[in-house]
Amino acid sequence: MMPAYRVFRVGADNRPATLFHGWWGSRTLPLDMELEAQVRPVTNPGKKSTGRVFMSGWHVVPERRDVHGYLRRFKRPQDLVVCKVYVSDVREKPGSKVLLADKMVIYSKDWAYAKRKARVPYRLDFYVE
Repeated sequence: MMPAYRVFRVGADNRPATLFHGWWGSRTLPLDMELEAQVRPVTNPGKKSTGRVFMSGWHVVPERRDVHGYLRRFKRPQDLVVCKVYVSDVREKPGSKVLLADKMVIYSKDWAYAKRKARVPYRLDFYVE
């Protein structure tokens, strides 16, 4: 598995939660276990379809600094947590810098670190290591 970064909200029991679509009926994700994406053909969610279809997966970026531009899309980015994850079976998302992974693990130690770091007052440059 390779390291990558993903944006989460803090969900139930202080666990990571997806931003938009749930995983097997829940937006809250478990820690310390391999999560297999529900891979299926989709068009770009939330945007007018351009007819481009791709296979879904966990959206991640390879470097923490790549999150910088993505966070600007949210009205309240200070409510988000950027966490290191480990992914496998990775491919590029068409027309994007985002990668799609079939498998992902969120380790407890990385989640605890990410939440602690997120308590610092929000600054975009904070997300660049």
